[in-house]
Amino acid sequence: TLRRLKQEAIVPDLPQPTTNQDKSFIDAILGRHEVLVPGEFALKVVKLSEMIYQAAGYVPDAALIQEEETA
Repeated sequence: TLRRLKQEAIVPDLPQPTTNQDKSFIDAILGRHEVLVPGEFALKVVKLSEMIYQAAGYVPDAALIQEEETA
């Protein structure tokens, strides 16, 4: 559901899934087949997620960041 300030919520119509990512991941771990999605795809997903958080004004807990830097 997409929600914007002072606007009606939007529920997009998504296509039915044709694959089961969870099963595929487990099958790759168990050696049943190769990993079907390259690591570069995961990196793109992480970068997109970071851009979404930044656009929304999300700021991580500064105390947590400082704690990690001193560890």
